[in-house]
Amino acid sequence: MKQKITDYLDEIYGGTFTATHLQKLVTRLESAKRLITQRRKNTGMKVMSC
Repeated sequence: MKQKITDYLDEIYGGTFTATHLQKLVTRLESAKRLITQRRKNTGMKVMSC
């Protein structure tokens, strides 16, 4: 997956997107992934299904 992202960035930005930029992007994506997949605290509310 990381290689695909790198290929797309190279295609879009050419050589101006550096390894430092890529590492910062990967760090942010990993952080977002953790937040998205983090288990939510049970609030005691039940979801009604139709």
